[in-house]
Amino acid sequence: MSRYYLKQIENRETQHFLEYVKGDSKRLNKFANERRKYGFDSRETWSLDSTFYYWLYERLMMFKEKASEIVDLTFHKFEYKGETLTQIECIDRMIEGCRLFIEDSDTNDKEKQEKIKSVCEIWAIVIPAMWW
Repeated sequence: MSRYYLKQIENRETQHFLEYVKGDSKRLNKFANERRKYGFDSRETWSLDSTFYYWLYERLMMFKEKASEIVDLTFHKFEYKGETLTQIECIDRMIEGCRLFIEDSDTNDKEKQEKIKSVCEIWAIVIPAMWW
């Protein structure tokens, strides 16, 4: 599996995740059986918070590339903590928060933690418009 967008983030955590997703040869059959049965395997549930941020980051990156060619991502407006944000501003904030999590999920920086936390909050309000 390529993981194009994740490979653009060079850090220890990302490299660990990419290696972990490959799995060791002893468990590959188990994972393959789980993927056939469920469509995903148990590696994705081991650290579900990480899986979510990695999953969302990759999809937001592609969504931004593809959708921006087809639809006006400034059309929809959303209220978030007293601000009016366009869809593209929401996407950019979520990408930033996901990237911060991926780069340093154990950060003690309060500003970074707020941006990471905001990903789920923004996702909840923008999700109805996330199609093209």
